[in-house]
Amino acid sequence: MKKNNVAKPIFAALAITLLASLAIAKTRVELTMTDAQRIEFAKPEKVTVYNTEIKVFENERNTIHSFVTAQSRGQSSIKFPRKNFKIESVYKDEQGKRQKITIGDLDARKIILSAGAADPLVAKNMIVYRLYDLVGIPVLKTAYTEVVINGISNGLYMTSENPDDYIVKSLGGEVVFRRGYNDVLELKEVKHGLNEAKVQEHQAALKAVFSDLKKLKGQELLESLQRRMNFDKYLRLVAMNYLVKNGDYFDELYFYSKTNQDGSIYFDIFPWDLDDSFSKEMHLAKIPGWPNHGRGERREGQMMYSFESRID
Repeated sequence: MKKNNVAKPIFAALAITLLASLAIAKTRVELTMTDAQRIEFAKPEKVTVYNTEIKVFENERNTIHSFVTAQSRGQSSIKFPRKNFKIESVYKDEQGKRQKITIGDLDARKIILSAGAADPLVAKNMIVYRLYDLVGIPVLKTAYTEVVINGISNGLYMTSENPDDYIVKSLGGEVVFRRGYNDVLELKEVKHGLNEAKVQEHQAALKAVFSDLKKLKGQELLESLQRRMNFDKYLRLVAMNYLVKNGDYFDELYFYSKTNQDGSIYFDIFPWDLDDSFSKEMHLAKIPGWPNHGRGERREGQMMYSFESRID
């Protein structure tokens, strides 16, 4: 890829992010907890706080006054003072469906507010999501908002939908899996109405993809991957990870399934949480025994910044 062809989408993403940052002050989320709940929510562990009052302001105009469930989230980031957390609507409509929460352009029952432990300026995801979108890799829609808890500003956050829900609702995923370390596949979400037998069928189909990686080689393996999953998009993702130096994407990737007309099951991919982009080192590169240890020289020759999965 020529340098000028790479530069254009990067500058476009930077411009979009800059314009978004200019609108920071337009959206504010205010949460009110009891003193006991606030102390609980500050703990370095996953905590759920119920019946949290929420007010949303757009251009200083109060657009929402309701109640939500707030749940802190993350792995190592859970230990940071500024918490990543998810809010979920409490109230239900006459049909029994939870009412949606509208924050800026987002309109969903569950919304994630990311503090960016690895990205204090909350800029990396905003930039890289837009870059991936420009090359045809679907990503979450994101926006900035100020978060205030019990009258004290917690600073700038990035808002997005919950990826599990977004994949089912907007991308048509039937069963959603998240890839973990050592290619462990965690079931995350299932399309409404899909029975347990069908879910197990989709699980078996994804396991078959990773099983072929051990049994097949060369052209036979390539044909198997292209038949079972969107392998071209996966390669595009690997290329983009190299360009933006995404140091940690191994467990930040979803596989989601769809059923073809002939009844076969096909998998697509969905990346998220790209706040380790523009990294100096590959993820876990300096720790003996971890996937990327000792791969520093190989990454340039192979044009892969991080290659932790067996697929890579």
